[in-house]
Amino acid sequence: MNWQTIKNLNKYYTAFFLSHFLLCGLIIIIAYLCGLQGGACVALLLLALIVSAVFSYAAVRFFMSPAWDKFTKIEKSRSRFVANVSHELKTPITSIKGFIETLMQTEIGKDAESAKYLDIVLRQSDRLNAIVNDLLMLSRIEENEKQPEFKFEYIPVYDLFRSVIQQVEAINEKHIKFEIEILPSMLVYGNAGLLEQCFLNLATNAYRYSDPEKTVYFRGDRQGNTVRLSVEDEGYGIEEKYLPRIFERFYRIDKARSRKLGGTGLGLAIVKHIVLLHRGKIDVTSMVGHGSKFFVFLKGR
Repeated sequence: MNWQTIKNLNKYYTAFFLSHFLLCGLIIIIAYLCGLQGGACVALLLLALIVSAVFSYAAVRFFMSPAWDKFTKIEKSRSRFVANVSHELKTPITSIKGFIETLMQTEIGKDAESAKYLDIVLRQSDRLNAIVNDLLMLSRIEENEKQPEFKFEYIPVYDLFRSVIQQVEAINEKHIKFEIEILPSMLVYGNAGLLEQCFLNLATNAYRYSDPEKTVYFRGDRQGNTVRLSVEDEGYGIEEKYLPRIFERFYRIDKARSRKLGGTGLGLAIVKHIVLLHRGKIDVTSMVGHGSKFFVFLKGR
């Protein structure tokens, strides 16, 4: 059972619930047409409401609740399985990388044909290691939703963005420009490490999917007790039909391009879970050929 199944069940329940209220309205109309007035009409309405409430409770108790409980158990089992497997994979992947790097320093690695294949294996092991690290990050965030362990405090947004930009600039071979457009005094409430990871993922995506010498903007503004932070690029853009699914795990619009650029397919899923952990909201707008804008709404001042 998946989220779509739960959504469908919720639709059925909503339709069931509304149908009973419509029945109440129909009973009132019939009562009025039959000449029932005053206390008799009120009594009939109360009876209809009680019947509707009983049927609605029964629908939740015997239909929705078991389905939701089953879904929750499956999700917990899946999360534990992913965390355990990812953890167990770390050691062999590290060993494989170590042996490959050693072989590349030997006579075998000096042979052009052998070196080419060793390089392919090394890059694929790096990619597998990145996927494992992202899966472990997701599992840790999901577990924290049940048992909070991260420290939350007010963080200067400017310092947060500067730290992210410094990390992306370390791999900036396309001469992408990064600009910060916020008030220096703006603060956001959250965990510094997680928020840095959140915006690092967004900034890395903006870098990957932009042509050389484009600009990525880090912007922010206040909306009452909420700050709206955004990462905006001038990249390739995303077709509107794909936007509802881009935060799903391993979902790629262009699989070949994503693998070529080094993506794991988990970056935006991590972003979404970090934002949800902060009780925030994330939104995206995009236009093909003009770039994408990712908006994160968080508590701040």
